[in-house]
Amino acid sequence: MQGFGSRVMGGLLVLSACGGRTGLELSTQVENGGAHFGGTPSAGGAPSAGGAPSAGGAPSAGGAPSAGRGPLVATSVSAGTEMSCATERGGSVWCWGLNDSGQLGNDTPAYSAVPIRVSGIDNALTVTTGGTWHGGGKGASLFAFACALLRDGTVECWGQNSASLLGTASVAHSSVPLPIPGVTDAVAVAAGDEHACALASGSVFCWGDGSLGQLGTGAPAPCSGAGCSPPAVTRVLDGATAIAGQASDFSCAVLADASVRCWGSLTGAFVADDIVASPTTVAGVTATSHGLAVGFHHACAIAPLDGSIRCWGTNDDGELGDGTTTASSAPVAVRGLAGPAIAVTAGLVHTCAVLTDGRVQCWGQNSFGQLGNGTFKASLVPVTVSGITDATAASAGYVHTCALTRAGSIRCWGENGGTLGNGDTSMGGVPTPVTVLGF
Repeated sequence: MQGFGSRVMGGLLVLSACGGRTGLELSTQVENGGAHFGGTPSAGGAPSAGGAPSAGGAPSAGGAPSAGRGPLVATSVSAGTEMSCATERGGSVWCWGLNDSGQLGNDTPAYSAVPIRVSGIDNALTVTTGGTWHGGGKGASLFAFACALLRDGTVECWGQNSASLLGTASVAHSSVPLPIPGVTDAVAVAAGDEHACALASGSVFCWGDGSLGQLGTGAPAPCSGAGCSPPAVTRVLDGATAIAGQASDFSCAVLADASVRCWGSLTGAFVADDIVASPTTVAGVTATSHGLAVGFHHACAIAPLDGSIRCWGTNDDGELGDGTTTASSAPVAVRGLAGPAIAVTAGLVHTCAVLTDGRVQCWGQNSFGQLGNGTFKASLVPVTVSGITDATAASAGYVHTCALTRAGSIRCWGENGGTLGNGDTSMGGVPTPVTVLGF
């Protein structure tokens, strides 16, 4: 496979996550949650034997920083489905949560309620998490993975290998990072469900399962199961300044003229046909190069001129933020946002935005406290997350959310069980932010 060509670092780059972007990702920022843990945590909520963080500045057993070292300084965070990951200033990657497919990347099967270091990576720029529940939703089979963008423009991924999205047909999953063949000049990566995309030199490239048009080839390109041949990295479109993906079956990109194009399984709320296998312009919306988010079945964009947000897609739980539960294929304005937004991220059925003053506001479903306002009451319009006034980015996962602060700490809220990274393995929801241990 050929590489992407010469590396271009122009502009701020977007990733989304859910669940997740989502999350969204800036040059030093984010991206995807949940909590159904299999197995028994070790005493005190510390990771099981073999899953303890390594020495040398890492969180020690139980999540406290190593003796003589201060906390790690996060540069990106990605809230995923039942897990989260973050990068730190030195270039290492840390993950926490469920680990049934090796998605924590530390060469063990043990899950962890505190951050543990991903094996073999010390030069990461950002990390993004992908995958979601298959076969009936939460409690069924979890297909989760993560990818890190390295400083040399290459990408390494680990976890579930459905559709050979790790770049090899030889393993069902990998608990250590594997390089993606042919990706050599990437500047951003977005992880979806069984597929991923990268941005390089203004072009978007995708790989993995294309049975629902996720590869943007103009026709479905099936690749199912761990034994299928690794698909070649596919060039989707040119002239992009940002990409957004999530634990979903579609992706979107911002072009140089601020227009937005999406492709994949967009659901009936987007277009007349469920599958759009070629990039299609979303009418009535423009976005900044750092303001695009993709959820499971909805998407949002920050307007370049005034920082307002418009969303489109499904809206059963108010995830569009327009005060209704009416789905819309046309972008609708989010009502009641408390100021201009600098970042937006979309989860399963909730959405969050970071405002210019450092506050975070969220809207949509809130059954596990993923809106972060101290309640479990859903909201059709934005509500303010409690206690955060210095956020630079946020990442909405499956049913939890994380925020990155100016100081490089990480705070998460929503469904727990280890997903929030504070050492607590209690099931249920946490409706106010808690600090991820070690950061």
